[in-house]
Amino acid sequence: PHIWRAAKLKSTFHVNGMEIGVDNLQTTLYGGVLTAKGSVDLSAGTLQTLSLSLTDVKLDQWYRASGIATGDLTGRMDFSMNFMESALAVDSLKGNGWAKLTDVSARNIPLQRNLFVVLVIPMLSRITFERIYADLSLKNGKLSTRQLTGKGTPLDFKGDGRIGLDGAFSGNVEGVFSGYFVRSLPPLV
Repeated sequence: PHIWRAAKLKSTFHVNGMEIGVDNLQTTLYGGVLTAKGSVDLSAGTLQTLSLSLTDVKLDQWYRASGIATGDLTGRMDFSMNFMESALAVDSLKGNGWAKLTDVSARNIPLQRNLFVVLVIPMLSRITFERIYADLSLKNGKLSTRQLTGKGTPLDFKGDGRIGLDGAFSGNVEGVFSGYFVRSLPPLV
């Protein structure tokens, strides 16, 4: 199971009847900073508003804590999400935001460890991305992106789709390999 480890938590709260608000929450999370501001109305069972922001999260710290434990994933992540008024239930949440990953390097992670990559295209066992960006839309508890882009070596990609609560992506992705990578491939026939 994944464990979220936060440290140096600072926050101010307000309570007005059954409405509870967080005026300014700040904590460190995987080497970065998480900030939040929002309120809930417990009598109505609603999230009034919530703004979440992650800045400079270290992917290697998150990856090690995730328990996946094979390969290496490094880089930085920034994230922002603004939730709109909705019921206090995961399948009712709605909001908009974005995620940006920079200086990403993936080496021998599970996606890259299949036999085809290992035997035929070992260069794919290490992929880097200068930048990965996704706009995010949350509606009825479902997270989706209409713009997913990545600029990397040896692959650039773009796509759209849905991201499940388990982090699994389901959608359309179109990739383009760099010319030098294509020329380095062994002949198929």
